[in-house]
Parts: sequence; C-alpha cells; structure tokens
Amino acid sequence: MKHFILFFLLLMLILFSSKSTLAAPVGNQIIFNGGYIQAQTTQPVSPQSISFEVFIKPKYISGIRHILTVGSSQDGRVNYQIGINGGSLSLRYLFNGSSLRVITSGNLEANIWQHIGISISPSSTKLFINGTPVKTSDGATGLPPVGNDIYAGSNISPNIFSKDFYLGEMDQLRISTGEINIGANWQNGLYNSNLPVNQSTQLMWNFDQPRGEISAIDSSGKNITGILTGNDAKIHYYGTIPTPTKYILPTLPPIERITFPTLPVFNTGQTTVNPGQIMPVPAQEWFDRFNVSGYHRPQFP
Repeated sequence: MKHFILFFLLLMLILFSSKSTLAAPVGNQIIFNGGYIQAQTTQPVSPQSISFEVFIKPKYISGIRHILTVGSSQDGRVNYQIGINGGSLSLRYLFNGSSLRVITSGNLEANIWQHIGISISPSSTKLFINGTPVKTSDGATGLPPVGNDIYAGSNISPNIFSKDFYLGEMDQLRISTGEINIGANWQNGLYNSNLPVNQSTQLMWNFDQPRGEISAIDSSGKNITGILTGNDAKIHYYGTIPTPTKYILPTLPPIERITFPTLPVFNTGQTTVNPGQIMPVPAQEWFDRFNVSGYHRPQFP
C-alpha cells in the first residue's frame, strides 16, 4: 500500500510539473504545406506599441520558417517578422527609421500546439511561449506601420522555390496596436476561446472557416481579408474536401401531341371518299370515273 501511494504521488508530481500546453485550437484551424496567406491594408497604422499572438503546431522546427511577415512587397522591406530559427522563437523588426533588432530565444517543439506571443513597447520587448516569457529585451520607439502587406506562413514576396515556408498548422492570429499582457491572458484562460476584439485590435484571423474556402476573414472590423495562396494541397482549412455538387439535367417539358386539322370530305358522285381514308374501288369503276384510255390523259373532275 505504501508503494502504491508513493507511486501515485510521484505520478501527480510529474503531471503538474510538466509544461502546460493547450491540446487543441479553438474552432477550426488552417494547415500550411507550402502555401501562404496574403493580405493588404490601405491604411497602415504606425503604433507606439504592438503585440502579436498566435497558436502554431509546426511540422518542422529545423532551419528558418517564417510564421508572420509584415512589410512592403514593392521594395522588399520587412517591418516585423516572426518565425522559427533552429527550433527557437525568432523576432526581427525595424525601429527609429533604419535600426534593426533581431532576437532568438526559447525552445519550440514539433507536432504539438504551442502559443507564441510578442509585445514591443518603448520600455521592453518580450517573447512568450505558452504564456511564459522566454526573453525580455530593450524597448523601441519609432515603430514602423502594420502593413502595407501581411503574409502568414512566408516571407515578403514569396519565392515558390524557397525552403523557408512555415509548414504545419496555425490558429487564432491577432495583431494589436498596443502592449498586450500575454502572460496574464494565458493565466486567465483567455486563449481557450476566440479572442475579444477592441480598439487596439488591428487584425484578427480566427481561421474557423470550412475546407474549400480561400479567404481568411478579419473579425477586427478593419476588413483586412487574407487570401489563401496555393492550391488545396499546399494550404487549406482543416476538414475533408467538399464533395462536388452533382449536375442534374434540366427537366424537359412534356411532349405535346400534334393534331392535324380534319381534311374536308368530297363526294365523287358514287362513293363518299375521305382523303384520310383508303377506299377499295373496283378497277372498272376507276376507268369509267376518270375516262382513262390508252391514248388520252385521264380527265379529272
């Protein structure tokens, strides 16, 4: 009995001391297999502070994998970029015009759901994995705008031959123009349901649409709709492929019977003949009636 109690206590200690992760995303999710999501905003906002939150389930964590990129495809400028670098969470962003900051920290795992969060403010830059801060660095001012182009799952101006696409699943992507307390949100269970939208929400993709849809609806009110780029094999919402609608032949109208008008009946003088009828007439009567001879044409009445 003592051995059983000791074993039970040891098992409970292991379970409660293990790293907390969410078992599944909220609602549906999106699967990346070489495709990406592209969106544009015509009114990019330059924030004083900014936060990024997203669930990921990476298929691979080796090398460099771009989770989110914000910048300009016209000149290739990257304002903000979040990704995986050798199994760690990676962040790079511009500030004060041309200054660049690159931070890599923490340990991500393949094939399990993890929540990553980043907040940048004038006082600090923080990276979170599952609500736990893995890196705190200096703050920044003069942050660049959120736009004009936003890519999920790839770099700016993706190259189809590139090997830095994010491969795996993604859910609940939110960009806020303000500093979000990601640690408190995690502790309070805020990520167990769809995130709320407020004045600081710049983009909110819940990825809850069914398979077959090719857009990511923005629930922030800013109408920054993302377009799934790539065929269904490269990027799609989770679920089975929709069954094509069967083609049904149109119903033809019933065939109407054609009724011919009744032809008039004429009288030959001896026998009443209806042109629609065949009347047996003796041969001699034909000769007499029509005055047929070998030398004259028949004379018809």
